[in-house]
Amino acid sequence: MNKITCILIIGLVVSACTSQPYVRFKTPNINGSLQINDAPAPGTLILLSLDAGDTECLRAVQRTRTDENSQFLLAAEKEHMDYTPLMTHYLDEWTICAEIQGVRRTLYSNNRYGMGSVSHGITLNCNFNTRAKNDNPCQQPLHD
Repeated sequence: MNKITCILIIGLVVSACTSQPYVRFKTPNINGSLQINDAPAPGTLILLSLDAGDTECLRAVQRTRTDENSQFLLAAEKEHMDYTPLMTHYLDEWTICAEIQGVRRTLYSNNRYGMGSVSHGITLNCNFNTRAKNDNPCQQPLHD
């Protein structure tokens, strides 16, 4: 096999791999629970923004409410692409807020810089204390 044939075959293989449609996850699936002042908070509005600086989730892309057990689920945000990128890095950011006593409060904010998709899922246990300064009301278990 000569050089030109090898280059042609490699080019075809690479082009076939990169021309397939691709779905990239910008956020993980987020399972969470919310308590306010150590008490259950059913029916609380939960919001997801794709901007780490959006501390009130004014540009929310998802909205949900806690269920009767104060649990919530935010589905992963996806980006559909016409091709599979080879060596592209992305900065993915997200902020989760809750509307507590008529005011939107940040529960959790995160970012990730890397190739491909973010992790498939995280679990958050949040306890927002309205009587004290609470910079980080959500805890993420180490196993996620």
